[in-house]
Amino acid sequence: MSLNPNPSQLDPTQIFQRAFNSSDDSLRTDANVTIEGTVSVEISAAAGDNIALANQDGTLFVDVTTVDGLNGLDVNIIGGTIDAINPSIGTVGSIAPLYATFIGAINPSDDLEPLQLDINGALETSTNLTEVNGSGISLGQKTMATSLPVVIASDQSPINVSVNNFSSIGSISVVQQTTPWIVSGTITATNPSVGLTGVTAPTSATEIGAIDANGQLQSLLVDPSGKLLVDSSGTSVVTGTVNSELLGLNAFQTSQYSIGTTAVQLTPTPLTNRSSMSIKIVTTGNNIVYIGNSSAVTTSTGYPLFYGDTLQLDLTPSHVIYAIATATNQTAYVLEIG
Repeated sequence: MSLNPNPSQLDPTQIFQRAFNSSDDSLRTDANVTIEGTVSVEISAAAGDNIALANQDGTLFVDVTTVDGLNGLDVNIIGGTIDAINPSIGTVGSIAPLYATFIGAINPSDDLEPLQLDINGALETSTNLTEVNGSGISLGQKTMATSLPVVIASDQSPINVSVNNFSSIGSISVVQQTTPWIVSGTITATNPSVGLTGVTAPTSATEIGAIDANGQLQSLLVDPSGKLLVDSSGTSVVTGTVNSELLGLNAFQTSQYSIGTTAVQLTPTPLTNRSSMSIKIVTTGNNIVYIGNSSAVTTSTGYPLFYGDTLQLDLTPSHVIYAIATATNQTAYVLEIG
């Protein structure tokens, strides 16, 4: 006889079928029940009791792992996919994500510390500059080779400079910014081409120029011996009185040379400071003497001089001259003027 006198008022489709023992009003624990839909099950145990999950035959118990004092079931994924999404990750070039990952770094004590930002979102850093390009640096004045390069901006405003001692070669440009302009100390500008008269000349010289007919500055020219070159061509009108003094020759020397079919150097030891020389030729018969500027001169390449010819050349001691003749025993007379 049923111990439950009140039959259920539920529709038969709402009752577990064949899962109830009417003889003692108990649920069958060995029944096979099929449940459609989602069922929430809460399992609890009294203090000191344990609940074990296994197959119906009591095998293949579910393993439990303890982490930080909490027990959890070990789960193996048989099918499907578990996606772990970090909402702070986004695509480069697109709008930034709404979330951010908290970032940290290790401090000198090997502890994790969060990175710090200022109110504008800029990363705050603590920098101690101890070396550059592998070389250590320190405070204090250094030489150029051990200093950091500094570039002044092209639109730099005036910089105030305090000078105790100053030395310069060349021009100095100074712009006054305030009134009054107070300068203390001494500025020395040295021209190395300036020296005392009567002593050894300086090793440096100042280039001298003059204005030409077009109003342009032109440098004055000198010859290899340092004498000023003067162009006397053209016509110049001089008014007033001009005092001129004719100076005699500083020096001259003469020499004679026998010319043959082999080139001979004339004046192998020239007059010091020679400015010009004259050559007079005396030949025998119809023979000819030829001159040139090297020992390679021949009767085919030289300049011909006949009997009685005289040739004047403006040649300094640095110039060489050779002579060769169509026959031996021809004579060249040379006059050098200093």
